[in-house]
Amino acid sequence: MIALNFLLLNLVIKFFFTVTYPLEVCLKYIEEVIANLKEATELYIEEFPINKTNPRILTTFEVLSA
Repeated sequence: MIALNFLLLNLVIKFFFTVTYPLEVCLKYIEEVIANLKEATELYIEEFPINKTNPRILTTFEVLSA
């Protein structure tokens, strides 16, 4: 199994800020990790609603380590 370090970067909810969570997972469980992050985000948004007048920006990027 390939061990991956996932970093959740630039979680933007109402204000611009960065949240970094190092997660040790195996490639076999990637779908479960994504589902858990999605659920956590949905629960956060329920607790702290987003101002609907602000535009939403979605971006992804990769960083290669040296």
